[in-house]
Amino acid sequence: MAWLQEILGEAYSAETEEKVNAYIGKTFVSRSDFNAKNSELKKALEVSGNKKAEEEDYKALYDELKQTAEKTQAEQSEKYNKYRLTEALKSAKAKDAKLVQALLDGGKLDFTDENAIKGLEEQLKAAQTSHPYLFDIPAPATGTGASAGGEPPAAGVKQTPTVW
Repeated sequence: MAWLQEILGEAYSAETEEKVNAYIGKTFVSRSDFNAKNSELKKALEVSGNKKAEEEDYKALYDELKQTAEKTQAEQSEKYNKYRLTEALKSAKAKDAKLVQALLDGGKLDFTDENAIKGLEEQLKAAQTSHPYLFDIPAPATGTGASAGGEPPAAGVKQTPTVW
């Protein structure tokens, strides 16, 4: 510690040097220790920076996969609801499900219930009333129930032609 001796001059002693060394050891870090810790810190920051970049990449990939899954789920749900509607129209004896579906207001149909499509029954009744030819529903019989030609004449009965 030549610098200390130069500063203190005649007041310098071995005891003073020991006290200064003890004090420096408590409060200061050697240059080699500082450089070692500094290089460790730089490496840790570099690794951390790489991890953050990887994390951002994974977040972007996660978001992309999530959007794809949501889109696929929405498409599958829509296909399933179309299938349910087609099957419901077949059960209602629609001759052409696409034609009947064109008459329905899709905005008023609620597919949230797995067992039934809410709002469909009312719209089907209206469509069956307004367009009965689109459904295979037997028309109610009109008249007395007898056939148009009547019953065949009984044996030995003479039938006279009716003139209109």
